[in-house]
Formats: sequence, structure tokens, C-alpha cells
Amino acid sequence: MRGRNQAVCMLVAFALAFVGLSAPAYAGSSDELVLPPGASCDVPAFATAPILTEDGFNISEPNLGDGAGGLVTRASFPVDFGPGTVSLDEIISWDAHIDRDTNLDQTNERVVIEFSLGGEVVATSGPTTDLAEGPLSAWEINDLGTLELPNGADSAAVVHAGGTAQINSVVITSVCLTFAAAAPAEPEPVPEPEPAPEPEPAPEPEPVPEPEPLPAPEPEPEPEPEPEDPEAGEDDGLQPEPEPEPEEEDQVPEPVPEPEEEDQAPELAITGAYSGQMAAAAMILVILGGSAAFVARRSED
Repeated sequence: MRGRNQAVCMLVAFALAFVGLSAPAYAGSSDELVLPPGASCDVPAFATAPILTEDGFNISEPNLGDGAGGLVTRASFPVDFGPGTVSLDEIISWDAHIDRDTNLDQTNERVVIEFSLGGEVVATSGPTTDLAEGPLSAWEINDLGTLELPNGADSAAVVHAGGTAQINSVVITSVCLTFAAAAPAEPEPVPEPEPAPEPEPAPEPEPVPEPEPLPAPEPEPEPEPEPEDPEAGEDDGLQPEPEPEPEEEDQVPEPVPEPEEEDQAPELAITGAYSGQMAAAAMILVILGGSAAFVARRSED
């Protein structure tokens, strides 16, 4: 009866898997050999078809473990992410086989999700929860949160956590994730140029002192009027014509003969010179007297 129930469960699980219907998403275990629930997302980034043989052995690939007995330590899958954030929304881990209830030391049936860029690991998630020990079938549904990919990623991998000497086999049946691209970096605002300082007002020129007024020139004294000649004629106003000066040719004095020096004594020579000077003076007086008489006659006329 038990074998028949296991076979029915396996057939139902395979049918659900092949037709793409989702099984209930929950974590749990079963004393029967059953398949895990299906993925909640339409297109998982990574998926493994769970397979159990009729005699109850798990032959799903890849089956992760410590590398013994044909188990692998990692399973890669492609991604193409630019800079942004990846959310590990749902990772379903599962294990089932006929003798699982006797292997009670499987304490590290866990995996991590790893992202790489150009062959270099750039981000790694935390581990999934260990599966329950003892039941023939056990599964866990984990949300591993988000990872930042500053430069993006071009590959990812499901990696067994390891850490014990036991096999710790586990199958990751699906990985559902979402990616949010980073918002383009806004260009740094260009600082506005500081306004040019206003020019300082030019200093006002000092007032130029007005020149002191020059003193007014003193008025020139008016010329005194010349006195009128009382002798001028009152009737006609004519000035008397000047009398002509007497001609000197008629009044030239006769030359006085000079005394001979050899015959005269020194006293006589001096006396003779003096007599000549007196004669010349007398001649001048005669001329002046004649001129005065002429002027007097003209005035009487």
C-alpha cells in the first residue's frame, strides 16, 4: 500500500511539472517520497527537473553536494545585468530518497547564489536554510533578499555551501529573481558662476577751488587840460604864426685873429682867449635880441 501511494504521488508531481502548473508554495517535509512545489515565477532563471526512480532514489541533475558520489559543487546559469539591484525572490531547495530517514547527519544541505562579471565574483548571497533531517522528503522556499551589482553581472551560479564531511546532497529546483537597473546617474549640477562684483563707484573729484577774482585795475587819471593861451585871438581862434628866425649868414661875427704865440707872453694869451669868449657871448646876445624884436613886431601886427 505504501509503495502504491508513493507511486501515485510521483506521478502527480511529474504531471504537474510537465504541464507547467504551480504546486502550492510552502516549506515542509513528508514521510513519503514526494516532489517539491513548483516555482511561482513564469520563467525561472535557473531550474532543475526533480526525478525519483521507482525504487526511490533521487537522480535529478544537477544534484549538489560535497563532490562525492557524482555530486557537483556548483551549477552555473547565464545572466545579463547592467549596474543595478538583483532580488533573489524565491529559491526552492529539495531532497528525497529511500534511505533518507537513516542519514541523520546531513546538517548542511544549503546553497548560496553567486554573481560574476568577466570571471570575477562581484556579489554572493547568504545561504539557504538547511533541510529537515529524518523525513524521506523535505523542501525549503527561501527569499535571500537583494544584492547590489555596481557594474552588472554576466553569469551566476548555485554553489553548495559545504562545510562538513558528509555528502549533504540538495537539489535546487528553481531560482526566481528580478532585476532593477540602476537609475542613470544624474550629471552633477554645474555650479552657477558667481556674479561679478559690482564695480566700486569712482571717487568724486575734489572740487577745484575757484580762482580769486583779480583786483579791478585802478582808473587812470584823466589828463589835465592844457591852459588856454590868453594871447590867442578870440575872434578867429587862429594860432599866431611863428616869426621866421633871422638868417645867421648876415650876422656871422668876423673871426678874431689869433695872437702869435711867440710874440705874446703867457698872461696876454689867456687874456686874449677870454676876450674871444666874451665876444662870442655878445654876438649870441645880439642875435637873441634881434629875434625878440622880430617876435614883438609880429605880435603887434
